[in-house]
Amino acid sequence: LAWEDGTTCALKAEYGQIAMIGLQEIGKDEIEIFEGDGNEWQLLTAFWDRLKGLTYTNLLIGHNFKSFDAPYIVRRSMINGISNQAMKVMREASKAYNSDLIWDSMQEWACGDRQTYIKLEILAQALGIEVEDQEVCGKDFYKWWAKDKELCRKYLRNDITLSGAIYQLMK
Repeated sequence: LAWEDGTTCALKAEYGQIAMIGLQEIGKDEIEIFEGDGNEWQLLTAFWDRLKGLTYTNLLIGHNFKSFDAPYIVRRSMINGISNQAMKVMREASKAYNSDLIWDSMQEWACGDRQTYIKLEILAQALGIEVEDQEVCGKDFYKWWAKDKELCRKYLRNDITLSGAIYQLMK
């Protein structure tokens, strides 16, 4: 997730920064949240250390992960001078349309239609998954990050939980 400083666009890796990354292993309840407390290099280093063994036999799951999150994380890593095997694997997987490394609920729902966009919460509701009301939304994340980091953590946990539930239904 990215933040904005008021003068630049947070959704562009060239200007934004990553405030936190969440990760949950399939079949486990714990959601790990990586935060750098303003030090993006530290956050990314911890994230990549956690994914050290990432190979093409692993599976990363997310919503719009392949088109936004994975490239954004890789680009911010390159900007921060971080290069490792796990990052290279993710970079290659985000380039390939039909990658076995990344399962993206938005792409799965689109069924090949590259112009189809659906919000995570709407997809979850369409599939009968209960969705919690959230005060935070992705486009305003940077505003909330400055006000209430715990609320942002809750938002991230909810996105991860919904993505996992959608995966279980659609896989």
